[in-house]
Amino acid sequence: MAQPMRFWGHLGAAAALALRPDAGALSVTVATTTFFRNGNARRYTLVGRARSDSAATLAAFVQLQPKGSGMTKAIESAPRQPIGTAALTGGAWTDFRFDVDLAPGDEELPLRPLLQVDGKPVRIDDIAFVAWDEPANGEPPAPGRSYSR
Repeated sequence: MAQPMRFWGHLGAAAALALRPDAGALSVTVATTTFFRNGNARRYTLVGRARSDSAATLAAFVQLQPKGSGMTKAIESAPRQPIGTAALTGGAWTDFRFDVDLAPGDEELPLRPLLQVDGKPVRIDDIAFVAWDEPANGEPPAPGRSYSR
């Protein structure tokens, strides 16, 4: 007996996140509604794939929740640190990867990644936010935990 196909395309579904900005919007931002807590890592990587029907720019940011700040207040007012941009070509899936190196001491703060697209419809898929473990024995960092959506 044949094994069933185990991906959404087999069912005719489009499982990518579709971002459709309002008419006249300069950009649209997508982010988690909470901060990742207790990551205790200094290095993170945000990866995924994006596709637009026309040329577009994808920008990535990280936002830290300052000590003593409530989550809602931090989401509204904590600064967003840019971590990179990727140019999307019309009609093709583009892989993106943004690496984050936090300042010493910031590894204890809750954080969240954000993606911003200039005001064009875009589909995003296969997103993962990876925390890198840094071994104490001098070996290179290795992927530790992955936060997928």
